[in-house]
Amino acid sequence: MRAPLPCLLVAIALSGACAHHVVLDRPPSPGAPVEQRRSWFEEHRLEKAHRGELVVRPRLFGEHPVVARKRATLKNGLAIERVEDLRPLVPDASPTAAAMDVAVEARGRADGFTSAGIAVAAAGVLGGGALVAVDLGVFPGTAVVPTQEAVAPPLIIGGIVTAAVGATVGGVLVAFGTMARDEEDDATTAAFNAFDADLQRALALDATP
Repeated sequence: MRAPLPCLLVAIALSGACAHHVVLDRPPSPGAPVEQRRSWFEEHRLEKAHRGELVVRPRLFGEHPVVARKRATLKNGLAIERVEDLRPLVPDASPTAAAMDVAVEARGRADGFTSAGIAVAAAGVLGGGALVAVDLGVFPGTAVVPTQEAVAPPLIIGGIVTAAVGATVGGVLVAFGTMARDEEDDATTAAFNAFDADLQRALALDATP
């Protein structure tokens, strides 16, 4: 059986919620031998971003599209699909950690607004269509379709208004979700950009000769 269209739209909108999380091993302490810390850093620093990790997103109120980094790969080959999975490796007060917090919060808003917008728009269109169908007598089991003279205009008008309002409100909610997604992308990109330097600081390698 096919899934209803609204369910498919919500699934597409929230597909990022199914991203795979990873658990990383703890880094050596700043007091560990320097060579051990350097070796660990080289294995856990980020690879240079490649095409599959970058997305070009037009901005709702921006003049030009923005290139954002959505995921990353460590030097040891481990794929990072959620930037917050790197949180245990950097200090809590670091720029990377702060950007990760912003990304997670914005993602929650983006998912909430987008799913609500799709649901409201779908409900409005389905509800409006149902009103029109009731007026025209076209539901399954209806044997006779009323003549034009028997059609009650208020139901048709009500159906059109319901669909229009649902689509408009849903569109506004989706727009809020899109803006929140832009915030998530910006914060994720900032976190990935700052990660290597903050990881060095966490391992006390930034001042090591």
